This record gives sequence, C-alpha cells and structure tokens, in this order.
Amino acid sequence: MEQQHQGGGGDDGEMEEDADHLQFEDEWEDEYEEEDIAGETSFSPIGGLTLPHVPHISLSLCLGCGGGVADMEEDGDEEEEEGEREGKEGSHELTAFKIPKVSDQDEDDEDEDEDEENLQVFIPGRDQLEEGEVLDFDNSAYDMLHGLNVEWPCLSFDIITDKLGAQRTKFPMTAYMVAGTQADNPQNNKLMVMKLSNLCKTKHDDKGSDDEDDSSDDDSDNGDDTNNGEPLLETKTLKHHGGVNRVRCTRLGEDTTVAASWSETGKVHLWDLSTLVRGLDFPQHDKPPAGPLHTFAGHPTEGFALDWSPTTPGRLLSGDCRKYIHLWEMTGAGTWAVGGQQYTGHTASVEDLQWSPNEQNVFASCSVDKTIKIWDARQQKKSVLSVTAHASDVNVISWNRAAPHLLLSGCDDGTFSIWDLRNFKS
Repeated sequence: MEQQHQGGGGDDGEMEEDADHLQFEDEWEDEYEEEDIAGETSFSPIGGLTLPHVPHISLSLCLGCGGGVADMEEDGDEEEEEGEREGKEGSHELTAFKIPKVSDQDEDDEDEDEDEENLQVFIPGRDQLEEGEVLDFDNSAYDMLHGLNVEWPCLSFDIITDKLGAQRTKFPMTAYMVAGTQADNPQNNKLMVMKLSNLCKTKHDDKGSDDEDDSSDDDSDNGDDTNNGEPLLETKTLKHHGGVNRVRCTRLGEDTTVAASWSETGKVHLWDLSTLVRGLDFPQHDKPPAGPLHTFAGHPTEGFALDWSPTTPGRLLSGDCRKYIHLWEMTGAGTWAVGGQQYTGHTASVEDLQWSPNEQNVFASCSVDKTIKIWDARQQKKSVLSVTAHASDVNVISWNRAAPHLLLSGCDDGTFSIWDLRNFKS
C-alpha cells in the first residue's frame, strides 16, 4: 500500500547531515522498565503452544483384510457326490476353494486411487477455487512437514543459526527460531524464542503400512525416537512494546545471538537473545535481558524492511514506509551507531532490503514504486542501478547466496521474476 508523503518530516534538506556524523539514540531506554521485560518461560511436549492434530503429524497403520475359505458343500451335495464316487474306479478327495472377498479397505483404496488421479496443481492467476473447494498440500512433496499454532498472529519469523551443522540430514531434527506477535493490545506483544525438536519425517504419513514401516526404519536409523514420535516445542518470551512488523536475527561471534525488530510504533529495536537461546538447552542459564540493546527512533514512520549483512558482522539496514533507508554500524560490544543521512531514491514505501552475499558495500532494495535498486553503501544520495521491475508493488526480494549474480523478486499481483544482475541496466 503506497504511503502518501507528509510535509516536512521526509524532506531531504532537513534530514541531510554530514555522512561521517553518527547519531546515537538511547533516550528511549526508559520505555522498557526491567519489570516489564521479565521473560516468560514455558516447557511441555508442546511448549505452552498448540500443535494441530493434523494427518501429517501422527502416523496411522491400516491393515488389509484377508480372504476366507468358503465351504461350498451342503449335506445334499455331499451325498450326491459320494454316490458318484462309488460308481467310479478309485476315489478323489474334495478340494476346498478360497473365494476372495472385497473388503471395505479395498474399496477405500480404490476411492483413494481415483482421488489421486483427480488431484490437480493449483496455479494462481489461472485457476479459480469453486464454492466449497479448499487448497491442500501434497504430503509426498515434503520429507518433513509440521505445523504449529501460537497465541497471537505473527507477521514475521526468522531461523536462529545454531551449531548443529548446515547441510544436516539426520532425523529427528532440531531447529531454533524467533517470531514476533501482532496482539490485540500493544502491551501484549512479545518476541518468542523457540526450540523445535524431535522433528521426524512425515513424507509417508498418509501412505500404506509398507511405506510407514520404511519411514519408521529411516527415522530409527538416524536418531532416537523420543516422546512417541511427537514433536517437542519449548518457548521463551520477551515483552515487546507494539506489534512486530518484522524480525531478523544474526550471530555475532560464537555465542551471541542478536535480533532486530521493526515495531509498529515506528522504532527499531536490537535485542540480545543469547541467554534465552542457551536457556532452551540449559535452563540454569535462563536470564531474560533487561531491555533492548539499542533503540532507534529516527525513521519518520513504521516500516518492514530489515536485513543483516552476511559479510560485515553487526551491520544492519532498515527501511520505512515513507521511502527512507538507514545504515547501522556496530561500534563496540553491544553498541551501535545509525547514520544520520538516509539513502534516498525511492518515491514510496521501501518493502524489503537485501545485502549482497559477497560484496560488503552492495545492497538491493525494492519498493511500492515498482522498482528494484542496487546501492553502494558509501553513496546515500543515489542508487547505482534502478529498474522498473513489475507492474505493481514489489514486496520482496531474495539474493541467491550460491549464485550471487541472481536476484529473485516478488510482486503484489502474485508474480515473481528472476534477475541476472550481469544484465541489470537502468
């Protein structure tokens, strides 16, 4: 949704300062009283949250019905056949015939086969849902698929980097994540730090017994089956004033996890989540932070764009719904400075930001003004490249970390594009 310009607040002239001047913001720390930040902890097989009882979480074993032996002879028939045998040379024993029965299970299997033949891939923009139709997932497309419900809706979450390894394939799996809520009241919002463990394979959950046996063997070979195969969810929470528009986390050093959160109040907060993450594994280390590490209130309005640099530790970008982008630099342990001069070039809301995966001073932005821009972080006044990428708002971009010349963009109309930056021209 395009934001209208407000007089004065977004004027480039008023906001322009020396590019080398760094502005510190700490006057908002009193907004977070220690008693208001007290962390909440919950632990149970579902961590105080609810896991939906859906078919792809629990296994069910279906056994087919075997056929029976039918006795075809009645008393009269037996006497008649005995008479016939007496009139013949020699004798032959009667043979019992096995007549197969059609079981309810067989009928169900036939119905399932017909349903599978009728399944179609839904393509947005081409297909339309008829009345009473709903979209469903194909469980065979995923090695593992679990669902969970939380107390309040969440607009954003991010995976927390752990020490369990990057390309891991061993089951059951464990993952850590952080999410931000959109509660009914600003005071009820929170950041939720979660540990999801005992995540078993679900690919064959809706198949027959043979497939389920194979899936069970795979899981048992690769890890211990705890909690009867049910996923475990542990949570720790941190109070957050205002709804969380977006949350992004990064790892600084070996043991420090920092999250940045865009609040609907128009402020960007930095949080040290290290003790909460450690507390998920070692409860004795559970000590919630007293408040944010840093709060910046220099944006003229709220926003959604947020990204940590993968090449320079502690470097952060934030973009707002007015059109401005700010650069954050870490100046020491637990301290940050935000440049007083914004990056200007967009004419409407900045929807997303992405640092280059291999160039420390290059980043990309996308906007409601339909453009994607490539920036040199050392030049605030003008982007290096700018392309009108879509016919509507550009909501999201993703920079390919394996092939840094490729950039993906998604549009408000449901379309997406893949860009080769080697051919990217203004």
